[in-house]
Amino acid sequence: MRELSCEKKVHMLRLPGVQRNWSDGEALIALKYYCLYIIVLAMNGTSEAFLHAVATEDQIKHSNDSLLVFSVIYITTNVLLILSAGARQTAY
Repeated sequence: MRELSCEKKVHMLRLPGVQRNWSDGEALIALKYYCLYIIVLAMNGTSEAFLHAVATEDQIKHSNDSLLVFSVIYITTNVLLILSAGARQTAY
């Protein structure tokens, strides 16, 4: 039995009544990246669950502290990059 490529499998997902160019253009590329994103999220969740199952209390505290620091860095960087791109607060 011959294995189908990922692109052929995605083309099989075309919905009836949907214009053909939607499933041939950027939507197809977005779906491919979304599928990869879901796999990465699953691996992240599995590794995090394993860490919490086998780590000592001190290791978990260190992991949570690191997560907090990197979250603050991530949020700060996002705000600065959005403001540098010209976005301003519009809702009050």
